[in-house]
Amino acid sequence: MQRTSPSSGRSFLHLGAWVFAALVVVVGCSPSTSPDISGSPSPSASSAPASSPSETPVPEPDLVVRLTSGLHNPPALTLTVEIMSDGQVVLGGGSKAWTARSLTAAGLDQIALAVLSAPLLQASADYPTQVIQPSGPAQGLPVGLTAATWTFTVGGGSDPVVVTSRAWLGDETEAMYFVPSPERKELDRLANLLASVSDWVTADGWASATWVSYEAASYLFWVTVWAETPGDGLPSVDGATWPFGGPIEAFGEVVATGVGTGRCGYLDPAQATDIAGTLSEAGVDPLDPNPGVVTDGFWVSLYLSPRTMDGFPTCADEASYLPPYGS
Repeated sequence: MQRTSPSSGRSFLHLGAWVFAALVVVVGCSPSTSPDISGSPSPSASSAPASSPSETPVPEPDLVVRLTSGLHNPPALTLTVEIMSDGQVVLGGGSKAWTARSLTAAGLDQIALAVLSAPLLQASADYPTQVIQPSGPAQGLPVGLTAATWTFTVGGGSDPVVVTSRAWLGDETEAMYFVPSPERKELDRLANLLASVSDWVTADGWASATWVSYEAASYLFWVTVWAETPGDGLPSVDGATWPFGGPIEAFGEVVATGVGTGRCGYLDPAQATDIAGTLSEAGVDPLDPNPGVVTDGFWVSLYLSPRTMDGFPTCADEASYLPPYGS
């Protein structure tokens, strides 16, 4: 697996995410299951309104399905789509800002019939690629020939169905390099069907007319502290005041160790917006593909991402995709 050396100044700050955090708008389908990490005290029992005996508690929404795409060269973990039992949908996709929309019961039925009833999604399984062994001298795979790994997580709770499969690379390429796998081809079809829900769910399947900006209730923040001398020209945030208190290189908890120190934790929207403003003031260009910042003799790379209604991604989800790359 090829990775960018820290000496190149490569940072893993998800710029689209932190700019989006600063510009986020309130939408009608605000998540209800994200953890409260603001540190605000909960109202006491005496101050909460009493429930009428006739009231029926509204159940918390459960995960129906989440689809992610993972690459290891270059490393990247991308939310494709998440659907909750109350019809809330979050559509991700690379560096694009996440969007949200709501399905009706009829729309959820369409998802269940077209995707979730598929035999391959009834039990946890893994469908990797199997390279065809050449009859002559080993030739290997062409440089750059790699496929993302689809991960379907179906159902919430402690025992969801998790199905992973390498994406299909086209009939011609597959026939040349890989053992035939109708399962992978079918799972790739199902993944692309889920990713394009807005194209085939009928009008009566949507409770809202359009996709709107997704308002996250929680953000993941990953900080990598590099031991090397900072490169020339990196913006400085030395002396900045951070919304979580303390220096940025001590943020969160250590997730893994290796060529640097990876630290991760969670922020509320106000904290994420504050960080976005601090970085902008320091001159971090949101269009710069290789930003990094210097602080008190260190240089750090940053990654800031919104989280879904079901709390994805977690620090554990990202550990294999962000430096210093956990196992």
